[in-house]
Parts: sequence; structure tokens; C-alpha cells
Amino acid sequence: MNISQRTFWTDSSIVLAWISSPSAQWKTFIAHRVGEIQEITSISEWAHVDTKDNPANIISRGREPQIMLNDSFWWESPNWLQCDSSKWPHINKNQTNFNTDEERRTISLITSEQPKLPFLSRYSTWSRLLRVIALCLRFIYNIAHPNDKKTGPLLPYDLNNAINRVIRFVQSENWSCEISDLRKNGQCSPKSNIFRLRPYLDENNIIRVGGRLKNASQLDQFQKNPMLVPPNSPIVYLIFQDAHDVLLHGGPQIMLAHVRQRFWPINGRNISRKVSSKCVRCFRL
Repeated sequence: MNISQRTFWTDSSIVLAWISSPSAQWKTFIAHRVGEIQEITSISEWAHVDTKDNPANIISRGREPQIMLNDSFWWESPNWLQCDSSKWPHINKNQTNFNTDEERRTISLITSEQPKLPFLSRYSTWSRLLRVIALCLRFIYNIAHPNDKKTGPLLPYDLNNAINRVIRFVQSENWSCEISDLRKNGQCSPKSNIFRLRPYLDENNIIRVGGRLKNASQLDQFQKNPMLVPPNSPIVYLIFQDAHDVLLHGGPQIMLAHVRQRFWPINGRNISRKVSSKCVRCFRL
């Protein structure tokens, strides 16, 4: 087959700006991939497509297979793609030269304060911490409602309430500015380390991960929008250690998958490896 012309489509203007610039000015990860693209393609072969005309977004945002079988947009792409190239959408290449300054490495001096919640480090297991918090919350409730005291063993509701309180505590300690921005503007600053996760505040004022899975009806809320957990909090290691024990000393990959069913720990892959490497039983085996 003789191919007289090639056209590569992307709905990301930033990607077009990367490709149209020298790869050496980017950091290593981006520079390698941009360099590979520039070796086998030309910038003149790249074009911009609006996100609503991009069929790849259908599967990346969650869609049931039965619906995709009858979706002509998924199988045939946008109608204008079947027309002459003169009728294809075009983007002004000058529009791609925005906010793509050279990324330079910087060294910052970071100071740390004494943790505001030292009691979180006093417990050796995640389940014990949750039970203590749940009992404290029950005690507070019984003091405030002497005629409606709660007694008996802890219920799943009590433990879920304890999880919400603990996560809210650690999030307020680590992301106070992000929480303030989310309450005021509905989004956090682009300079935040969680900006790309599209975070939002739920009805319990807990930061959750946004994303493309809102249309995935087969997933529950925890899987579609897990709770964010900071990497430097003592509870993140308790959560991973609990998953390690529940999975009968499973490896880092299955441990991370289990944790992400409810939480989204920042730098979770490295934390799971660290927890697994420190397990004495796994080391002996």
C-alpha cells in the first residue's frame, strides 16, 4: 500500500507545543518521547482535534460494551474525517506557543513543622487506630446525647465514620491551602502537587480524585473517586501494612491495587514496595 500523506491527531494543544519545540529543553521523560516522535514524524503531519470529536475519549471515560456496539462515532469516527482534507478542522500553530517555557530543575529548601496529630503514630495497625477513633467518637456522641446513647460492638457505620475523620484530619494538615481553594473556586492551584488529579471536595469535606470514570456505572464511588492520602502521613503506611496482611503478604502490585479500591495515596507505588521490602516474613521466604 502506497501512503501519500499521513496525519496524526491529538486533542492536546500542549502536546503539539512539545512536538514543535526542541526536545532538549524538556525534562528527561518528556524529552525522550518527544525526540522519538520528532525522528519519525514531522510537525506538519500533526493536527489538532477537538476533544468532543476524539473517539478515544469514549473508552477512556468509561462506557459499557453494549452501548459501544451501536455507537457509530466509535466505529466510524467524526463525519468530517471522511471528507476532503480541505474541510478538516485546522488550528493556528501560533496558538500552541503558550506557557511552554523551558522546564529547569530547581533546588528548594523545605522546612517541616512538628506534626499536629502525633497520636496517629502511636498505633501499630490500621484497624486498631480506627477502633480507637470510633470509640472516641461514640463517647463524644453519648456525652452530647445522654438520652440516646450508643452501646454494644462497633458497627460498620462507626468504622466508616472513623475513616472519614482520620482522612479529613491528615488532609487538613497537609493540604490546607488546596482545601481552601476548592471551597472558594472549585479547583486548586495549578502549582499544587494534586492539581492533575482533578480533586474535589465531597459532602464530607474530604478531597477525592476526579477523573474520567464518572460514567462507569459498574464501579462504586470509592473506585471512581478514591480518597486522597498524603505520602508523608503515618496512616499511609498503616493502610498499606493492613492491605499486606489482608492479602496474605501479597506483592507490591496487588497491594497497591487493593489500597486504590478506596484510597489514592500519593507516591503509592514506592510506598507499597517499601512496605513489602520491610516485611520480615516475606524476606525470609
